[in-house]
Amino acid sequence: MLTKMKIVALICFSIAIVPSLSSAQDVIIRVQGLYNEAGVALSTICIENLSNNTSVSIADLPTNTTIYEINLSQGGTINSVPTNESNNTHAFVSQTIDNRIFINLYTPDGGEFSFDVYTIDGKKIQNSEEFCSPGFNNFLLKINSWGIFILRISSDNYSQGFKITGAGNGNDVSLLTRASTVQTRQPSVITKDTRSEFVFNQGDTIRINIAKAGYHSNFAEASPLPDDFYQIYLSCPCSESPTLADFDGNVYNTVQIGDQCWMKENLKTTHYANGSAIAEGSTAYPGNNSELKSIYGLLYSATAIMNGSAGSDSNPSGVQGACPDGWHVPSDEEWMQLERYLGMDSLEATYAGEYIFRGDDQGGQLKEPGTSHWNAATTCNNNRSGFTALASGINSWLLGICASWWACATVGNPQEIFFFRKIDNTCQINKMFDSQSFRSVRCIKD
Repeated sequence: MLTKMKIVALICFSIAIVPSLSSAQDVIIRVQGLYNEAGVALSTICIENLSNNTSVSIADLPTNTTIYEINLSQGGTINSVPTNESNNTHAFVSQTIDNRIFINLYTPDGGEFSFDVYTIDGKKIQNSEEFCSPGFNNFLLKINSWGIFILRISSDNYSQGFKITGAGNGNDVSLLTRASTVQTRQPSVITKDTRSEFVFNQGDTIRINIAKAGYHSNFAEASPLPDDFYQIYLSCPCSESPTLADFDGNVYNTVQIGDQCWMKENLKTTHYANGSAIAEGSTAYPGNNSELKSIYGLLYSATAIMNGSAGSDSNPSGVQGACPDGWHVPSDEEWMQLERYLGMDSLEATYAGEYIFRGDDQGGQLKEPGTSHWNAATTCNNNRSGFTALASGINSWLLGICASWWACATVGNPQEIFFFRKIDNTCQINKMFDSQSFRSVRCIKD
């Protein structure tokens, strides 16, 4: 008898959540821009369908929300999202493409809530009891196990269920309070009817570009399914030096990453800051194609980038090398400062070797998403840092496969110089030493 009651209860529960899971014919996605983990109200969202070369640009976005619900099947229009006028408890759950589940729970009175996770056959695998304050409460749920699960949120007078998915090799479920990443569903408006311009069919690959004044734009590429949630990271130029120029007149954007100000692009100059030419044979073109210099920058020998300076392990390095005035070649210590800021373990950042891939997703945080400048993309490629690494290759080959940059730290003698490399089929960063190859350069502000 107990077994039958359990089955009936599960069936009723599953029926209750079906309406929130099915979007019939339309593919509706949610997009959010983030900066330092906080939601950002966007200026423009541009969606390109890479499968049929149609696109739509949505401007004049609502300023009272950071989550935008877009109906791709209806020309990429912004759907009106009902305001939370009700005084009843309710929850909004969205799942990102990397399987993080964000929960925005509204309760008018506050109180104790249960967050229970069940397997699809009704077995409870996680229970968390959380006290929620009156108003909106934000949580992050992560399931480190493959499969389909049911999330049930309940209190004495409220119960609501959601279908969610997990990914990973373990059985861990964690629930964490999030103060700012998820925001309430605020009212939005349809700003433009673009159905004649943009066409989407399920299975198409799209690029979602987001922009906001004063920030560097970013994008994500995906083949969306209904209810997909895309969080795309913005970055900022350095406040005192949003751009810089070299002796040749090349102008570079900058990006602030933690306490460091980096060039956002690879160096392209053929002259040192004093106007003297870099020696012939000391540079190479990515892919052995001079036309690619404007995109990927130049590749330099170690001798060329040092310009006669001795190696340095200091932070800052003090080695101007081939960099413009006011900028210098980063030392290994400065690279490690960047890696640690992105979350790499402090000790692991010191490891070096051809087959030692350090960190977890720090390489992906540096890389431009998509396949425009990488032969293959991984789910960790999000350019979260704004560094915007392109696969410029090494020695005029491996274009599209890897990127590497010199550092001016020395190993054993001044001719061996540290660098780090990120290969496209990993999310990690490999640090090695070398003195003979041609590699990219990113300068850092003094």
